[in-house]
Amino acid sequence: MMPDGDEKDSDVRMWSPDTDRAELRLDRKSTIEELQDKLQFALTELDETKGALDAAQKRVSELESNAPEPKSVDVRIELAKSILAFLLVLAAEITYFVMMLQESALFGEQDCSGVALVARRSCEVCGSGTLLMPVGGDYEKSWSDLARSIFYLFVLLWSFQGVGIICDEFMAAIEKITSGKRTKWVTNRAGQKVKIRITIWNETLANLSLMP
Repeated sequence: MMPDGDEKDSDVRMWSPDTDRAELRLDRKSTIEELQDKLQFALTELDETKGALDAAQKRVSELESNAPEPKSVDVRIELAKSILAFLLVLAAEITYFVMMLQESALFGEQDCSGVALVARRSCEVCGSGTLLMPVGGDYEKSWSDLARSIFYLFVLLWSFQGVGIICDEFMAAIEKITSGKRTKWVTNRAGQKVKIRITIWNETLANLSLMP
């Protein structure tokens, strides 16, 4: 029977260089397998991203092919249409003023000697208080309230339409002016000079100065 000390010595694992090499090979093998798994996962993600990108590019190509082609604008035709519209509006206004003045002359002046002018409104016959309107004078005042309401509403909407068109063109002109940029050379943190584009106008200052 062997002593207790000899039994303890027999249970201790003896060190050898071959054991360390085997463990090192095992560690390298597990590391390589882990890196291969990560590489395979990255390649899979890359393939999915490439597929999504191809699908998006295909969709963009379809939209571009189905989009209507921009129509070319002939400046001369547009200018001719604008001049024609202006002449038609001018002719309509001249016709209105001429007709109203003729009818007013035929209608004549009303005898307002026995009428209390103070109690009359400016829109009634023999009323006063306006400088220019109505153009037809007492003849226009003799119209029914419904006829004058429809006529004045049409003139008011017509005026608003003209003001809206002018404001649109005015704002487009302001945007064109304030969108101007100039080139400026600046020095970055690395000490290199770079060229940048900056706006000439401050947007707030431009709106405040150009709107009036």
